Amino acid sequence: MKGTGMRKQIIWGIGFMLCIAAFCTACGKSQKTSIQDPYTIGVVTKSSTSEYWMSLCEGVKEAADQYNMNVIILQPDSETNKEAQIKMMETLAKKKVDMIAVSPVDSHSASEYLEAAQEHDIPVISYDDGFDNREIPYIGIDNEKAGYELMKYLAEQMNHQGQVGIICGHLSQRCHRLRLEGAKRYLANEPDMTLAYVESGYSNLQLKEEVIDRLRQEHPNVKGVMVTSAATAMGVVEAVADEDIRIVSVDAQTDALDALKEGRITALTAQSGYQTGYETVRYISELKNGKTEEKQKLLDAQLLTQENVEAYMKEKNQKEQQK
Repeated sequence: MKGTGMRKQIIWGIGFMLCIAAFCTACGKSQKTSIQDPYTIGVVTKSSTSEYWMSLCEGVKEAADQYNMNVIILQPDSETNKEAQIKMMETLAKKKVDMIAVSPVDSHSASEYLEAAQEHDIPVISYDDGFDNREIPYIGIDNEKAGYELMKYLAEQMNHQGQVGIICGHLSQRCHRLRLEGAKRYLANEPDMTLAYVESGYSNLQLKEEVIDRLRQEHPNVKGVMVTSAATAMGVVEAVADEDIRIVSVDAQTDALDALKEGRITALTAQSGYQTGYETVRYISELKNGKTEEKQKLLDAQLLTQENVEAYMKEKNQKEQQK
C-alpha cells in the first residue's frame, strides 16, 4: 500500500510539472506571436487626374511596403476642391489612423484642415505643398528656389533682355506662390527685363484657348513664359507652337519631357512625384522612430534642359524597370 501511494505521488508530481511547463510554453508563444497593429498613414493628395499624382501614390505605396506600414490614400477629383480634402481629413481622423499626410489646395486654411485630426490627437504633416503655418512639417522641393532658377535660365536664353510673363497656379497654394516669388526675386536683378503679366489660377489645369489668345494680343512682345506646373504649360506649348516663345515650367511628366527633348519647352524643374511620395513615408518612419526632429525636408530638384534631358529620361526608365 505504501509503495502504491508513493507511486501515485510521483505520477501526480510529474503531471503537475508537465502542466506548469506547458503553461509556460504557451505563455512564451503568446508573447512572441502577439503582433502590434501596423502603423497606418492616411494620405490626402490634391488630385487623382495627373501623371504626377499617380506617380506620387506609387512612391507612397512602395515606401509603405518597405517600412512595414499600412496606407490609406484619398484623392479629390481636382486641385481646387478644398471642401473634399477637409472631408477626407475628417474621414481619416474617424478611422483613427496614426498620422495624416496632406498636400493642401489651400495653404491659408491650416485650422480647417487640422480640426478633426486635433480632436483625435493625430499628428499631421504636409508634403508637395505646405501650410503657411510653419510648425507643420513639410516634405518637398524648395519652390522659391525652383522659381528663381527657372527664371534665371529663361533670362540667359533671352540674353537678359525683353518681356516675360508668368502663368501661375492658384496663389492660395503655397508652392505656386513661392515659385512666383522666386521668379520675381530673380527678375529684380535684371534691369533690361520686364515682367509683363502674372496670370494666376490654373493649378494643374489646361488654359482655355481664349485665355491664351487674350494674353498674346495684350502682350505681343512677350518672348518668354514661366508656367508653375507642367500640365498647364503643355496647353501653352501647343498654342504658341508656331511662335518664337521660350517656355519653362515645373514637374517631369512624360509629355513635358518629350516637349523639352524636342525643343518645344526650354527648361523644366524635375519635381518627381514618386520621390516625393516615397520620401514622405520615409520621413514619417523616421519621425515615428524618433530619428528626426526636422520640420522641413527639402528634396532635390534637377534643372532639366535639352543638354541633360535624355540622360534623365534614361535613368528614369531604368528605375521604373527595376520596380
